[in-house]
Amino acid sequence: VSATYPEEVLGYYKRNRDENRIPKLPIEQVMYLVNSMAAQYKKAIPTALNSVEVPKSGNLIVCGDTHGQFMDMLWIFFKHGLPSPDHIYLFNGDICDRGESALEIFMVLFAFGLRYPGCVWINKGNHEDGFMNMHYGFDAELRKKYPCGHGKIMRALQKLFKLLPLATVISDKVFVAHGGLPRTPVHLDQIKSINHRRNSPSALKKPNDYLFHDLIWSDPQEGSGVGENDRGAGCVGFGPDITKKFLARNKMSMVIRSHQVPKSRHPDGYFAGFDWHHPIKPSTTAKPLSKAQLGMCLTVFSASHYCGSTLNRGAVVVFENDVEQFAVPEYQALDMDTLVGMEEEEWVTVADRLRQIANKENVVRARMQSESLDSVGPQSPCSSPDVEMTCEQPTPTDTDSTAAPSAQPRPTTSQVSPAIMATGARVAGSSTPGGCKRLPPRTSWQRGSATGAAGRARVRRYYWLMDRYLRACRGGVQPAVVAGGVLPAKPQLSVSFPIGPDRVCTPSSRSGLVLCTAKARFRFPQVSQTLRARWRGAPAA
Repeated sequence: VSATYPEEVLGYYKRNRDENRIPKLPIEQVMYLVNSMAAQYKKAIPTALNSVEVPKSGNLIVCGDTHGQFMDMLWIFFKHGLPSPDHIYLFNGDICDRGESALEIFMVLFAFGLRYPGCVWINKGNHEDGFMNMHYGFDAELRKKYPCGHGKIMRALQKLFKLLPLATVISDKVFVAHGGLPRTPVHLDQIKSINHRRNSPSALKKPNDYLFHDLIWSDPQEGSGVGENDRGAGCVGFGPDITKKFLARNKMSMVIRSHQVPKSRHPDGYFAGFDWHHPIKPSTTAKPLSKAQLGMCLTVFSASHYCGSTLNRGAVVVFENDVEQFAVPEYQALDMDTLVGMEEEEWVTVADRLRQIANKENVVRARMQSESLDSVGPQSPCSSPDVEMTCEQPTPTDTDSTAAPSAQPRPTTSQVSPAIMATGARVAGSSTPGGCKRLPPRTSWQRGSATGAAGRARVRRYYWLMDRYLRACRGGVQPAVVAGGVLPAKPQLSVSFPIGPDRVCTPSSRSGLVLCTAKARFRFPQVSQTLRARWRGAPAA
């Protein structure tokens, strides 16, 4: 693997992610990455228990479930750095299934793992299993991307899954497993003795079968002892006494696990990306790592907006320079275009950018006030049936059913060009809420400036800034309370702001971003879920 190969693989997937295009590496490269990583893991991890040290001059980042959500991995890399000797990553299982980009995540991780051996580790989760892959989406993902070679890729990946460790110990202080702890307190040597190079046991007959099963399937519970688990199929819950005995027996301080969306909520209604279990009491034998540790067990989940339907944030655990210095930052992954725009452009501060936007809007407003709207031809931006917009054609009144729309008085420029306005506040004589305006024709140097990849990226970067502006200005707007993940049916906030000297942008609550111009209309349906939900009245992320 060359020095730049991992970045090339990551860049390839980022450039080719599109609604109508399935990014896929040549099958020869896929097989090379899988087989090479399997050979590395087979040599580096001989037992079911792996061991990792926090770099003295870097970070160790523990990631929870990603479930094929490629954007969450990109956001984690953007915030915490690409895998390298100074940025070691431990993915705590459940990379595949449910999402549609698990293979891309594996390929990127394997490329970095081969370039920097020992910098990318993966624990086995309950979804790194052939039976689960057949029923929860990973097999269908491979069939869609490689119709003629999915079987060969799946067999190679299943061989690699059997080599993944069941748990990892960080600096002899932190125990990391996908599900949690076994139903009986055990010593680390007993975990090492498990035969992990096999499929997950379907029938629990031997003691090691129970250990294997519990490490990838169990959940914490509030009550003491071992209890029944809602998952069924022999799954159990472990109480605070089980955690206390395990930590005391192995002289450790904390357990990190994943496996489920945390149940705690933020005041805005979103589920948190992490959750503390089993509070530390004075009688607890294990010494906490630091004041940041609020419990003996920590659940971390890294798939934000899980499956596109759950209002939750993602989180990771970041150990910096030492195992005793850690933080659990939360995040909400953005869409690809916004993330690429943030990477390409150095953002000084949002306030500086907003000041530049405000100055630009003042220039645009002054120019529009000095020109007449009558200079445009008879075509209206609302006349095209194939463009979905938030505007409607004016409806004739009962008193004059034959009156043409053009007979209504046109609004002045000052009436239709506010930067932000409430949905439904119609300008007198305007056919749309907020004014879907006909503007003066563009000059030759302006034509096409909103088309192409550069123009689309510029527009999306602009509405990303407006999204931040909305967050700052939303004190006077009361968002609807989201209960159970159901968004209100009607939009409560709409934005209309200038994109260029003669273009005004109005978001649609259903189809994304629409640019209304005199000679062209462009629609951008790939709007981030966060921003689209905000237009519909969801709480700010």
